Amino acid sequence: MARQQVGYEPGQQRLQQGPAAPYQAEHARYDPMADSAMQLAAALGAPSTERVALQALGSLDQLQKQQRTTDQEEAAKAANSMTVSELGQKIKDGSILASQSPAFNATLQHIYGENLMQETERDTLSKLQSGGLVFHSTEEADAYLTKARNEHLEGQDKYTTAGFDKAWNAFRSRVFDVNAKVMNEQATTRAVQESTDNLTNVLSDVTGDQFKGTTAEAASAVIQRFQLLSATSLLRDDTRKAVLQGTLAQVAASGNQELLAELLKQHLKVGDQETTVESIVGPLRAGELVSTLTPKRTRQHANGWT
Repeated sequence: MARQQVGYEPGQQRLQQGPAAPYQAEHARYDPMADSAMQLAAALGAPSTERVALQALGSLDQLQKQQRTTDQEEAAKAANSMTVSELGQKIKDGSILASQSPAFNATLQHIYGENLMQETERDTLSKLQSGGLVFHSTEEADAYLTKARNEHLEGQDKYTTAGFDKAWNAFRSRVFDVNAKVMNEQATTRAVQESTDNLTNVLSDVTGDQFKGTTAEAASAVIQRFQLLSATSLLRDDTRKAVLQGTLAQVAASGNQELLAELLKQHLKVGDQETTVESIVGPLRAGELVSTLTPKRTRQHANGWT
């Protein structure tokens, strides 16, 4: 009689697969201090291999920094030994950059850009101040400067461009300031000249044969025109005195003592205050004008003043 085994099933059993255990690679590590000879050397005060390696790297980095500094100094010396145009030509043909280090080349080109900008600044400001260059507006000046910059930097490398642009904005501001000052001075000069010419014409009218008024009326006509020029802002406060003195000097040079005396007594307004011509030019200057008179006989007028 065959025996039966409890729980035993002779059928085919499926193989159960579980996750494989993770593989961890073992890397061989070299520890120089594990060597007995190295341990003995360290105990005797010898520097460790790691320390020696770090010291070597530090020395190499220091040497590289020193070399870069030397190259930069040599580049600056070379750049400053030539004119801007000479340096630019040598950079363009490559003769000065051949066989040089990157630090030397970069420094040289950067300095060239700086020098080129400084030369542009000197030339532009000189022309502005001498009247060789005139800008009637900020926009006109900006367009001129932008065109000049583009022409100078065409085909240049990034180091030259960086050197040129280093002080570019400050240069633009100086150009705008100088141009505004020049334009203001020119406007002032024109105003003084135009006012002087206008008053000279009035003087000619009141001292000519066609004028039939008195000396006081002649002086009043001159001062009224002066007040008109001042009221229309053609004459500024800082130029009025100069124009007035110039007119008085013309009268003194003509020898017309009576007209000069009447002009000095004339009243006029300065702001909200009323004063006299003599007070404006000052008693000292008034006395100098009178002393320069060269009296001369003038033709007798119908009104009786000479």
